[in-house]
Amino acid sequence: TSLFFMSLSFGLNSKIQQALMEGQSKSFELELITENHCDVFITPIKEEKTIQGILIVVRDITDKKKIEQMKTDLVSNMSHELKTPIAILKGYLETVFQHQDNPEMVKNLLEKALTNVDRQSSLISDILKLNRLETTDDFVHEVINLKEVIEGCIDILKPKSNQKEITIHTKYNNNALIVKGNRFLAEEVFFNLIDNAINYNHKGGSIEINHEKDNFYDQTMISIKDSGIGIPEESIDRLFERFYRVDKSRSRATGGTGLGLSIVKHAIDLLDWNIAVKSTDKKGTTFTITI
Repeated sequence: TSLFFMSLSFGLNSKIQQALMEGQSKSFELELITENHCDVFITPIKEEKTIQGILIVVRDITDKKKIEQMKTDLVSNMSHELKTPIAILKGYLETVFQHQDNPEMVKNLLEKALTNVDRQSSLISDILKLNRLETTDDFVHEVINLKEVIEGCIDILKPKSNQKEITIHTKYNNNALIVKGNRFLAEEVFFNLIDNAINYNHKGGSIEINHEKDNFYDQTMISIKDSGIGIPEESIDRLFERFYRVDKSRSRATGGTGLGLSIVKHAIDLLDWNIAVKSTDKKGTTFTITI
């Protein structure tokens, strides 16, 4: 507290003197040496036109400033993420237009253009999902079979895992794996985690999905472990930030939108589950969900 007021006083002195000399109220924003941001209101107290004192109100707006910065960063990132595939797509189509007499080149460029359209579509879809998760908590609480959810996600992602020759092993402690939750949210969690495990894995790698039951604490744990590139320790705390990528060039190559883990985190919070990450750089990653 003393550091807060000490840092405050440096910026306030001249403003207080100015308010006293002019007899006028003042309001302004002040950044402190502690990196806090404050709204400051200075009001001279008058009696019979004579200033008897001064009222100073200081409101900490650090959290508000952080949210504003996050919004600015989000718009900046979204603009970049949306513009890049459009610019690439435009380049491909212009080249196709100029070389219509070369069917082999046209076919190759159209395939690349379609890939960028798919990426754009995925990004917009993820933005809409994230917006839905952030703006509503009106999700039906129901009994769901998590084994069915996980196996359904594996089936959808099978063409991608087959293409990279990645084997997916599953181990369930019981066949039912019945929990309380919401099917849509659970599907978003497991689809994105398994998709990530494929995207950031090596060709010919593996993914292990294990289920454990702790009867003493009445908890269900599901881990998704990959043999992929891993995550540096300094990046783990930022994994669930929107558009955060450990390796931007590799992320773009995998076709990821940068929103998958943000969707996972919001869905986990809405389900009132927990998620933990354990990783070693270049030696794989394990996500553990506790229900």
